[in-house]
Amino acid sequence: MKPLSKVVTVAIGSVSCAAVIFFGSYIYQKRFRKYLRRFRRKTVVVCRSVSDFEKVAVAFYNLCFESKVLGLDCEWVTVEGKRRKVSLLQLAPAPDFCVLLRLCFLESQLIPHSLRSILEDDQIIKVGVGIRDDALKLHQDHNIIVRGCLDLRHVFTQFTELDGIPLGGLQALSLHILAVRLEKSWQVRCSDWEACDLTQKQIKYAAEDALISVEIFHQIVRNRLSLAQFYPYWFDKLKASTLEACRGSLDLPFRNRARLNLSPKKHFGVHDTVSSRKVGVFRSYRIRRTPLYDNCVLQAPDGEPLCTCDYKKAHWYLERGLGTEISEEPLIVRLNFEPANRPILDSQYYIQAKDNACVVCGSKESLLRKNVVPREYRRNFPDVMKHHISHDILLMCVQCHQLSNLSDLDLRYVLAAECDAPFESHDVTKCREDPVLRRIKSAGRALLRSKGKLPADRVMTLEQMLKDHYNRDSLTEEDVLEAAELDTKIYNANFVPHGQKVVDYYKKNGGLISFETKWRQHFLETMKPKYMPALWSVDHHHELLAIKVAKGRGKDTNLDEIGITEETIRKTLEKVDAQWLLDGDVETSDGTDSEDADD
Repeated sequence: MKPLSKVVTVAIGSVSCAAVIFFGSYIYQKRFRKYLRRFRRKTVVVCRSVSDFEKVAVAFYNLCFESKVLGLDCEWVTVEGKRRKVSLLQLAPAPDFCVLLRLCFLESQLIPHSLRSILEDDQIIKVGVGIRDDALKLHQDHNIIVRGCLDLRHVFTQFTELDGIPLGGLQALSLHILAVRLEKSWQVRCSDWEACDLTQKQIKYAAEDALISVEIFHQIVRNRLSLAQFYPYWFDKLKASTLEACRGSLDLPFRNRARLNLSPKKHFGVHDTVSSRKVGVFRSYRIRRTPLYDNCVLQAPDGEPLCTCDYKKAHWYLERGLGTEISEEPLIVRLNFEPANRPILDSQYYIQAKDNACVVCGSKESLLRKNVVPREYRRNFPDVMKHHISHDILLMCVQCHQLSNLSDLDLRYVLAAECDAPFESHDVTKCREDPVLRRIKSAGRALLRSKGKLPADRVMTLEQMLKDHYNRDSLTEEDVLEAAELDTKIYNANFVPHGQKVVDYYKKNGGLISFETKWRQHFLETMKPKYMPALWSVDHHHELLAIKVAKGRGKDTNLDEIGITEETIRKTLEKVDAQWLLDGDVETSDGTDSEDADD
């Protein structure tokens, strides 16, 4: 028995020792490994030319493809309250390797194509805090497109095991996740990032932001580790699952701590030279409470389908005795009179029933309308190109809608440069406020509303301001009232809105059909929708447009502005009974104009 007892004792001891080692390794990976960062040597490469970058390009690309995570941050100089172009781009594909690209010494067109491909590849996730703002700045300043941006704060909203972490800036996250206090000296932050040579403090400051972002993400992966997941290659597998779970948050700005339940009642904020409100990226949303498509059917007297429409429009015909109810579900109304036109060519699009679901992901929740060709452009089209056309209005869920808006921003910036049509900004604006008149108005309102509550000396000061303004020795109540209602805006008579300027450019360069097609193709390529209505086409309405022009409907435009040739009109008329069309009204009925047709 003694030998057996020794064997059992040894076995128990071995198992206990293995368990201690296993559990110790688990605790080390989850909680203590992060403390080794202070002993890890970091490589930081400053590149002020393409040749400098090419020396480390192979190592950089290999790390990017191996890691699938890229820390990203930007620095710039602010002069007299105005931001200059991004001067430094920090890229960290690993916690111990960072490249600092001095964009102020690099021309945008000289940036290597392979690097642009990395930045545009949404399979390589760019991490940081406020990273979408940096991506917008890079696109605006250097035409660098960055996709696959993940604000680290979004990661914490995805996993319940990460609850309780204060979601502040990068410094706060570094302190709570890594127990590392970043040196955020305002003297360095506000230093000259366009200087000929960066100081060591600047280099350390800049690199740290990108490196720490990668480390925070890696530690987030470790914090999610459970004993059941602690097996060989656990880190790579858990990292991949973490990235996949966060895909829905890519390229979205961070709002608050709520899980990604995108409320329509609040605004997103993007702080940039170009206001996101003015370029239409983030806005408040009004979610549809009722289906957009009721899919009621209007028929001609002989039973030929004319179009689908909503309940309201179908009942309008019934209430006035203009039609007869053929079916209750779905509601089918047969007209009692011969319609002015029948569906021809691609008007067949408006006959089919459409799903009340997101055309991108298929979700049936939180739906709203998406204008494939943004309204700011479409509203400047000639009437013949925008009347009763709902083809370019699609249903999307809120999340896909926001991603689409971000993708649209890329094309908007391209158009702004191509057409010399800047967005409204501090320097380019329809109107600005006169500071002198603003003070006079403020004084008038104070005297009008709160004179009895103000100290006597303050009242005298305000009254003297108005006397000086009106060049009078005394004031009347009318003077005070007039001052309180002053229009303090100074209007720019030469201002042309971005949308109008772009449309005017295309009227003279290729025609509006090419512009319309550009936006439709852009939507298909960027969003890759999986649930588009049948018969949706990038060339929709172009043939019918040719017929309308042939009939003389385009009175406010001409063939060159639209982009239609005489040859196009001839070929289109060959497809149909030209004489019948020219004798009748070729206005197509889409049946859904009361709900989703363009203005």
